[in-house]
Amino acid sequence: MLTAFPPDAQEAASAKICKELASDPHFQRAQTVAFFSALPGEPELAPLAETCRASGKEIAYPRLEGVQLVFHAITSAKHLGTGRFGLREPDSARCPVVPSTSLDLVLVPGLAFGPHGWRLGRGRGYYDRWLAQLSPGIRRLGVAFHCQVLETGPAEFHDEKLHGLCTERGLVWCGGLPESPVVS
Repeated sequence: MLTAFPPDAQEAASAKICKELASDPHFQRAQTVAFFSALPGEPELAPLAETCRASGKEIAYPRLEGVQLVFHAITSAKHLGTGRFGLREPDSARCPVVPSTSLDLVLVPGLAFGPHGWRLGRGRGYYDRWLAQLSPGIRRLGVAFHCQVLETGPAEFHDEKLHGLCTERGLVWCGGLPESPVVS
């Protein structure tokens, strides 16, 4: 599926995904957003992260520390270096830890997604373990290319359900969505 999706098409689809996210009211209201560093075949969200940071939102990226994901605030793309698995990770000496309780929205990568909130990760369980610790009020949004969306999939008991999914064809919130924060 992703191997047949050429890089130029991935780039165009990534730009559409960024546009879909930026126009969503929940995304617009979020003050602290957890992003991910894209692996080959995943949507590239770095331009959106930079726009968010420039507009005053706090953005966080994950760093693999042992077998746990720890999110750190990023004030510049220069603070991302190469970590395990070739991912761009925050420099823990320059980027403070962002407590999960301060997150408003988490953007989640994966290999495949379903329309009812299931997600297939890469098999090591890093995101599932981390998502299981989050407060139920923190929105979790899968981000993928449309070719990664399947009607059914191999969901297991330990898989953490997402509240929505964003592809280049649009953003859909599914069941179990937490209430919107009150904006004063």
